[in-house]
Amino acid sequence: MTHKITKEKNSKVELEVTISKEEFLKYRDQAFKSVQANIEMDGFRKGHAPESAILAKYGEESILREMSNLAINETYPQIIIEEKIKIISEPHIHIVQMEEGKDFVYHAHVHVYPEIVLPDYKSLAKEVAKTKKEIADTTDEEIKQVVDQLDEKVKAETKDLEKIIKENMKSEKEYLENTRIRNEILEKLVKATDENNKDGWPESFEDKDKAQIVVLDIAKKENISATKEEIDAETVKVMMHLNPEDLKNGKIDEVRVKSYAEQIIINEKVLSLLEK
Repeated sequence: MTHKITKEKNSKVELEVTISKEEFLKYRDQAFKSVQANIEMDGFRKGHAPESAILAKYGEESILREMSNLAINETYPQIIIEEKIKIISEPHIHIVQMEEGKDFVYHAHVHVYPEIVLPDYKSLAKEVAKTKKEIADTTDEEIKQVVDQLDEKVKAETKDLEKIIKENMKSEKEYLENTRIRNEILEKLVKATDENNKDGWPESFEDKDKAQIVVLDIAKKENISATKEEIDAETVKVMMHLNPEDLKNGKIDEVRVKSYAEQIIINEKVLSLLEK
């Protein structure tokens, strides 16, 4: 087997794979058995029709199609692993040549992890951080508006009610302002990266996808990672918000949940670094 990798626009690559006719022929026995197992013909039990009868009715192409499936399913992952290609989408595969007695050739087009050039992210984040607004004290009128909406029983049973409301409202305002700063940092990072990214992003990428790639590249550059203990703890938090029935029935892929948990931790660490 030989293969050639060609870079395309929008963070996509084309794999051109050629499997010699001798190598391709090795898939024939398995392919025939697979085709045979699903065929029902008069006079034969399902899966026991002879090769001559199958070829007479369906032709050699039915075997070739199954041979091509087997060949692609085996060779495509091998190439991805061997070449350490970071794929981010399912491949679009089309067969170029599939004929008896000839080499088998197919092309696979797949989006890959974008190669981006990061801007001066620390300086950019610092400029945005300067716009952070000081949180004003909660006014008596704001507290009164909240109190007026509360149940009378809650008012009567809650000690230091106005103090609690004041503290909660301050925390909420701080959270909203911090979120604004973080979002603006990410927006400016994506915009600046767009200007440097000559290859272009994958066609389906939205700004949130671009932001995630930028954050992961910053994490790599700053040697930011998540420990096993951090990932385990965050995984438990994520699991608590999932459907218990899905967990019980094994519908949740724990590996993917752990990967998501790791992403949450790294995102938090990177954003904490940037907003300082």
